[in-house]
Amino acid sequence: MTNLLPPEAGLFELFNTIICVPWAVLIFAPHYSRTRWVAQSIWLPLLLLSLWLMLKLAKPPKLDGAGIFSFSGFQLLLTSPYTSTLLWLQVLIWDFILGTWIVRDAKRCRIRHLWTVPALVLTFISGPLGLILYYVQRTLLTRSFTLEETAANPRLNS
Repeated sequence: MTNLLPPEAGLFELFNTIICVPWAVLIFAPHYSRTRWVAQSIWLPLLLLSLWLMLKLAKPPKLDGAGIFSFSGFQLLLTSPYTSTLLWLQVLIWDFILGTWIVRDAKRCRIRHLWTVPALVLTFISGPLGLILYYVQRTLLTRSFTLEETAANPRLNS
């Protein structure tokens, strides 16, 4: 039987499947030994960004008038399955980076993981909405409206 899906559909499904594993670890296994690595390592986002870059360089779109500096040009970009897949991978990567920040920030603020689960799920589904929910939760639970962080390196705090 011949596969009727374009290669972009296969990439779309592959990226969705790949990103579900680390998200599941962040959400459902907060005390698993590898969760800290998933939340703090730059290697997973770099791996995904490397895939994105290879795809970007492998087959750049050739759509006359397409671009990111006008609405009509951006709409034209989205008519290409290839650029739509690239954009989706970019969204997946940014949402995952946002989710890892939420996990790290909640730990820093001593917010119980159970409180972060709704925000993490919403971030996975729709990044900005999950971030808004986390900000509201964080503000209510810490009674603080700041996002100030301390540097990991104590020498940078002085």
